[in-house]
Amino acid sequence: MQCAHSIPMYCSALCNERSGEIVTAGQGNITVWRFRQRARIIVPHRAITDGLHLNEEVSHLCLEDSPQDQRLFAVVCNGVKVFSFESGKMLMESPDMHSQPITALLHFRSLNYIITGAKDGTVKVWNSSWQLSCTFVGHHAQITAFAPYSYGPMMISASRDSTVRVWNLLTHDQVDV
Repeated sequence: MQCAHSIPMYCSALCNERSGEIVTAGQGNITVWRFRQRARIIVPHRAITDGLHLNEEVSHLCLEDSPQDQRLFAVVCNGVKVFSFESGKMLMESPDMHSQPITALLHFRSLNYIITGAKDGTVKVWNSSWQLSCTFVGHHAQITAFAPYSYGPMMISASRDSTVRVWNLLTHDQVDV
């Protein structure tokens, strides 16, 4: 499956809380930016291109909150590429995680899960070995966002079907509302 756009553009951005850098992604690259002149100017610091092809669009980014070498997760169509944030080297690639393009991504720190949501409304939970732990079904349209729940092993998903759902990551059930 090819996910291509006619013009290169930045489609995802995040702030690395640990380094204070901004990370953006788009067509064929991930760029790390730094602030200069007392945060009045932002300049490109380095590009991460290892393992990325010029025709691949990185649509979503997620950074592992870790005291060691942070991993940067990047969505390319219906798969995820994992990079060392410090070195910029691609560590692994997991293609074809969904049958439709991935539209949401979350690293759930306390359980070390990666959670992906797709255009078809499916939510998949992957363990640290990249094995599928569970699939949540309930949304009927594209997943638009994820958020961790701060007070337990749960996460929240939002969808274009105008629903928000809460999922328990230990019991693999939807939380009743």
